[in-house]
Amino acid sequence: METKQKEPFLKHKEVAFRQDFLLFDNSMNESVQYFYHLRIPKTKITDPIMNQTAPSVAPLNNIGQVLRPSIPKAEPNGRRGMLQKTIVENAAKLTQNEVEIPQNIEKIPEKPNEDIKQRPQARIVREVVPPRSLNDYWIKHIDNGESVKFLFSYMQKGSPSYVYKEHPSGNTLLTATMDMKTNCISINQNEETIALIRYDSQNQIWFSGTVTQKVNQEICALVFNTSFTEEGQPKLFDIIVPSIHKLKATNGTELFVIPFEQTSILNMKSSAQLREVVSLKTRMPPNEGNSFDYTFSGKFIEANRNNFILYHEKSPDRHLLTFEINNNGDYVISYGYPFTPLQGFIISICSTLK
Repeated sequence: METKQKEPFLKHKEVAFRQDFLLFDNSMNESVQYFYHLRIPKTKITDPIMNQTAPSVAPLNNIGQVLRPSIPKAEPNGRRGMLQKTIVENAAKLTQNEVEIPQNIEKIPEKPNEDIKQRPQARIVREVVPPRSLNDYWIKHIDNGESVKFLFSYMQKGSPSYVYKEHPSGNTLLTATMDMKTNCISINQNEETIALIRYDSQNQIWFSGTVTQKVNQEICALVFNTSFTEEGQPKLFDIIVPSIHKLKATNGTELFVIPFEQTSILNMKSSAQLREVVSLKTRMPPNEGNSFDYTFSGKFIEANRNNFILYHEKSPDRHLLTFEINNNGDYVISYGYPFTPLQGFIISICSTLK
């Protein structure tokens, strides 16, 4: 014998409905009527009892009338048609007063039209960049495959002074001044001397090293070619810098530590052709007789005697460093591996000393 399971009545769920809720079904046209009651689908009698909710409110149109569901077109004859006709007539008898309109609905205030130009502009706060440290930046070589560019300018009135920037509107990174009595140039960062450039008159060498480390190291030396000394002739010189070696502990790289003394140790090691140093040369500009092309066949825009290119003898076609004058009278220095930012500033200064 088949047992039918009764569905729970709505009172078990404590659900409240409007009194004008209407229900009809196609089965009412049949001779046998089945009694229906509303149920919540896909629920079981074991579900937890829900809290009673507020009565549902029928939606209203823009003039406050109740929106009724569309009634399918009924046949004029038959029981179904009469039932639908009765439903329509009863619905028409409902008036505005019979509809329960909630009184606790809050209207959202409309925002006034604001003029965009009158809105306060966001304040622009520029980040204060801390000074770059000597060990972590200035004497750390540029990574292989990368390049940097700086702006260099100098004045020769009175005691020569030099300025190093990243771009014309940028902050001054380094400055340098020359002591005319000793021919010694001090390189300063925020009024603190971090390096010196000394002149070896016996060997005619400019060399530079740090002065704030526990072990001060020589990082650059410049040796002028004395074959070209007349006015109008190009400046030719050799640059000597420490080579780069790997660190076993950190698997990183750094410059060989060359002690900074009263004479150039870099020049001595270069003369002995030791592997701790690297020697670089300036390229001879194209010439026709005594006329030199200081644009280097159009590589530079302005022709200037101070323009130069550095290369290594094993790779003569590779330009490791370029130095050129721009339209504003300043100089742009571009370089990459194996130079450091401080070496670029020292090379810029020394190239103007002859």
